[in-house]
Amino acid sequence: MNILNDEIIDEIFFLLDYKSKLNISYTNRGFYKKYKKSIKYKIFKYLNTDYDLFFDCINRYKYNQKEKEDMLIEAIDNINILWGTTITGYYDLRYIFELIYSKMNTKTIPFNNSVKHNQLKLMIKTIKKCISFNRFETMMNVRNEPILHSLQYNFKK
Repeated sequence: MNILNDEIIDEIFFLLDYKSKLNISYTNRGFYKKYKKSIKYKIFKYLNTDYDLFFDCINRYKYNQKEKEDMLIEAIDNINILWGTTITGYYDLRYIFELIYSKMNTKTIPFNNSVKHNQLKLMIKTIKKCISFNRFETMMNVRNEPILHSLQYNFKK
């Protein structure tokens, strides 16, 4: 006999933060099946806003090529600037890096001829060139690329 009906459980679940939703969904297989999509697609909310939660999502769930393309387009269009000094800014490439590291195909991404898109296209090509057989080797390669400066100092994963 269910003490709590499904509507009450839904209300409680949707009030929880992301980490709590994950914990509940992994303690009960029924919750996992019921709420998986709700949790999985939160990645779009965390794109360019919360790297840790984005990292959790991209490494926990499988996303198809179209979903990754949509994420990359969003990451490019709304990329954040990290300020090294009051006059020196760098693109926050962490989200783009994670998408590329997840073995996505970037050939179908539509770039226009703006300076921003041309710079990001070059940076994406450089990130792809840095991808190695494991994350450690990849990060070592990233550290040798001056154009990927923002990834060198701002990466903890």
